[in-house]
Amino acid sequence: MDRLVIESILADANEVALVDTQSSVPCICLGFEDANMEQVKHAFEELKKLTANKDVSLVICETLVNGIYDMEIVTDALDEPVRICNKVVEQQTLKDIREIMDKHPSLILAVRGAEADTELKINTATYKPHQL
Repeated sequence: MDRLVIESILADANEVALVDTQSSVPCICLGFEDANMEQVKHAFEELKKLTANKDVSLVICETLVNGIYDMEIVTDALDEPVRICNKVVEQQTLKDIREIMDKHPSLILAVRGAEADTELKINTATYKPHQL
């Protein structure tokens, strides 16, 4: 499975949330429709295989529209980042995520309802404000 296929599957994310896990590592979960869960799990499995033993970064990028953000999964294992564009993130959720990112250099990116199956270790998470 190549980057474009993974990107197109993950484009259907309809929720971005910070979840409390038993682990000391914070977890950002992406929500998807139940009908797409098998495809999403498979895309995450492939992404995990591609990024095994590689550093993975998550960049949350502001867009021109308030409340809408792009996310990029960046790794040397792929020719370009996997872009998950135009996602609504609640302001409180974003504030909580940014606070976590300031305290923890690494976190987990997973799929809501399938966290254990889809956990992708993020070595570095950053926030990128919109630049004119």
